[in-house]
Amino acid sequence: MLKRCALTLCLVAAIAGCSAARSEEPSEALASADLSAQDFDTAVQQLSALPWLPWTYLSDGCDARAKYYSMLLAAKGIPTNHIYVRVKSLDAPKLFGRWSWHVAPVVTKAGDMEHLWVLDPAVDQTKALTSIEWVAKQNYPDPSAADYPELDVMPVEGAVIVMKPMANPGTPDVASNMEPTFAEMPGFRIEFVSYACTVMHEYIDLEETTTPPMKDEKHRALSRETQRIVSQLDEKGKVIFDYDHAGLPSQQGLSADCTRNEPSP
Repeated sequence: MLKRCALTLCLVAAIAGCSAARSEEPSEALASADLSAQDFDTAVQQLSALPWLPWTYLSDGCDARAKYYSMLLAAKGIPTNHIYVRVKSLDAPKLFGRWSWHVAPVVTKAGDMEHLWVLDPAVDQTKALTSIEWVAKQNYPDPSAADYPELDVMPVEGAVIVMKPMANPGTPDVASNMEPTFAEMPGFRIEFVSYACTVMHEYIDLEETTTPPMKDEKHRALSRETQRIVSQLDEKGKVIFDYDHAGLPSQQGLSADCTRNEPSP
């Protein structure tokens, strides 16, 4: 629970690509902000403004975006979990008319034992949503409906990741699904960060409304900002590097596919 945050801060977001075009605001929107002193809605608005993610490619990518959101918050000392929503069958209506599943960061709020709060610019660029509102915006408004999607909460990272099915989505068990303290939150594995970064590069290339010069700038910015985020997380002891059988690091940094020879900021 975010008792350690000064005001009402918490969470963020994003299967399949998510969200409409974003304003080209400075890529430092989060890097320069003390999010522990911001509210939920401001956090969503700042995450929505990041210009170096592929916002206009809607077919895939929410898992990688959710990773970036949680890393950005963790760089400010704010832990999250991830919440997954899945349709119950292939015949069920798609989420948002588009996806079979979706994922976003989720947190709790001090003093509120009735709601899980989701920060997901893919679904709402202006404010945080309760888990019920989040699913409702994806075209499933009635938690008691037989075809209501399945919800699971799980850690962002960890050696063993266990999903916690939400038995009663209409009345979520907040105590069982709250995020860990920052000290307890596992670090981000460098190979998973590299993979998310590479996916985002691939989807930048698939954006149909982005010009080649804009794509080039987004690639450079993504490489720079990923290195910046990893550096900030490493300073907080929240990066896990791979080790080989001899106990020596086998991947000491981001992959070349991620950094693309872009110098760190």
